Amino acid sequence: MEMDKRGVIFDLDGVLVNSSQFHYESWRKLSQEVPVEQPVTETWFRQTFGQRNEEILLSFFQRELTQEEATTFADRKEALFRQLARSHLKPLPSARKLVKGLHQARFCMAVGTSTPPENLEMILGELALARYFPVRVTGADVEHGKPDPEVFLLAAERLQITPNDCVVIEDAQAGIVAASGLECNASE
Repeated sequence: MEMDKRGVIFDLDGVLVNSSQFHYESWRKLSQEVPVEQPVTETWFRQTFGQRNEEILLSFFQRELTQEEATTFADRKEALFRQLARSHLKPLPSARKLVKGLHQARFCMAVGTSTPPENLEMILGELALARYFPVRVTGADVEHGKPDPEVFLLAAERLQITPNDCVVIEDAQAGIVAASGLECNASE
């Protein structure tokens, strides 16, 4: 790994784009399609936002799911999200300016997100930011979701930069905990 390279790893939702209302609405719509124990409230949503669907679904149904059930429900939720969000996404204020400025300053950039690859590609495409992120790590690329640091460690590895030479820009509690694990894991 090169010693003079510096990296910035961005979370997606809540950092580059405000898509939370579409995620909230997609969980609400899913709860209308299938019987669930957990009502979709704003409090519940905030507590689970940023986690992988597998973990959220445990809370959503309040029971263990088969792998087939988990995949079916996660895929349906994300299809609802893309349907609701498509053509309505805008970058957060100054997000595009920050990304372009870091690119001009020759920072290596990645996205490290729990979102599925299909969502990531749609969002980066709609925001016209795809070209700035040659490295993209999604929930599909890792075994452990946030708050585990795996998504950010893999992003640093793919950037070919030591984790200590990376900064993470994150908004969700689970992601902040994951980002704080970079320094600890870098010395292991």
